[in-house]
Amino acid sequence: MGWRGGRPERAAVALCGFALGEWHATISSTYRLMGDFRAARERDERVYRFSRIVRGESHFNTLNTLGNIACDVRDAGDYERSVAMLRTVHESYVAVHG
Repeated sequence: MGWRGGRPERAAVALCGFALGEWHATISSTYRLMGDFRAARERDERVYRFSRIVRGESHFNTLNTLGNIACDVRDAGDYERSVAMLRTVHESYVAVHG
């Protein structure tokens, strides 16, 4: 039996998702450092959507990506929304990972 109950396509998606997430995180960090918060957020949101599907909403990497989006929102000047998002990330992390 293959990976995750005989579904090798899920393994391929997970591995691609990991690589995609790593590259997008690097690219979005670069955009963030250059001050292009919209481009950073767009990339982070793509990774977040994919990570939720492949890893699940409570996975550490998914929560980390949501935290990155909150930083993008903060850097764009929407501090209240950023704080609300970061609280959600913190509460979810503590509830699942302790």
